[in-house]
Amino acid sequence: MLDVNSKKGVFTFKKSEIRLNDLHLYASGWVIDRNDRQEMDLKITTSKATLKELVSTLPEKYSKRLGDYRYEGNSIVSVHLKGLYGSNRIPSVRVELSLEEGVIGRQHTNVSLENVNLVIVYFIDQNFLNERLNITDSGRKSKMVAYPQPFNEGYEVAPDHRGFEADVDLEDIRQRSI
Repeated sequence: MLDVNSKKGVFTFKKSEIRLNDLHLYASGWVIDRNDRQEMDLKITTSKATLKELVSTLPEKYSKRLGDYRYEGNSIVSVHLKGLYGSNRIPSVRVELSLEEGVIGRQHTNVSLENVNLVIVYFIDQNFLNERLNITDSGRKSKMVAYPQPFNEGYEVAPDHRGFEADVDLEDIRQRSI
């Protein structure tokens, strides 16, 4: 439900449900529209969603790239926007993604990450004062699974480590022959 007070420029979301492609989102909070800026405290969350449902919300230029991958698993996403927007200001943003029983791999290969259980938190303070990305294992062991096959395609890995921290236990590595 959206409550609008047009005289005061106040938009209040009360247990609002939004459908974005296959994804169900729930919004709560408020936005105040001022002449030169908006003030907000807005929370948007999903109930348990599949990775496919999340990917369905991405712009085509990104989702097209993901077409080469297979992905499974359940996730919960929450986004919290708080502060001022406009007049060279941005609100603080906190995005949390929890992934359970995830499988991520490239199509037509025999290599994948299985049983991926992560919590990813991205946070940026109002006006880009402090930015953090934390990725942690949610307590279950994630596995990298490799199936032997002839190497016929070159791969290049170019990680970007700016402000990136990860703590993922990939202790269990197993191989299966096909």
